Amino acid sequence: GRAVTKRAIGFVSPQFGYAALGTDWSMGAGEHKMCYFTFDGGQTWSAKGLPLTMTSSTLEDMAMVDERQGVVALSSGLDGSSPLLYAPADTGDTWNSIELPYESLPPEIQYLSNVDGISYRDGSFFLVMGQGDTGTMKATFTATDLVGPWQILEITEETIHNVG
Repeated sequence: GRAVTKRAIGFVSPQFGYAALGTDWSMGAGEHKMCYFTFDGGQTWSAKGLPLTMTSSTLEDMAMVDERQGVVALSSGLDGSSPLLYAPADTGDTWNSIELPYESLPPEIQYLSNVDGISYRDGSFFLVMGQGDTGTMKATFTATDLVGPWQILEITEETIHNVG
């Protein structure tokens, strides 16, 4: 009965896709969020719960590398400046916490909010976190294991392009 205000949808192959949907947080009701996976090009979808349901940790973003590896970003609460990250295990049956070295970010990055991309190449994961439509700074992190340890690879500034 509540409006979906957050969503992240994508396909990483013609057959495999994901959709994460979430509501805003409200006093007394918390929030609601779910993700869905398809293995047949969108003909059928399997629902999976996301971590920290019915809390103030609303859905921020989600991106997948392949059918088993990806990341979901949840807000870290009302005072948080960077999201809580989780990696799906068993295609979303369980979730593992990911710790990024936010404390090592330079002062010009006061917050991060979105997963701008995640990839895997040459034995390493590359996770690009950005500031959505409200900032131009991006941080690229790298790790050889999805749950870490992660290190900062690069800081960039990019122009924001809005539709319209």
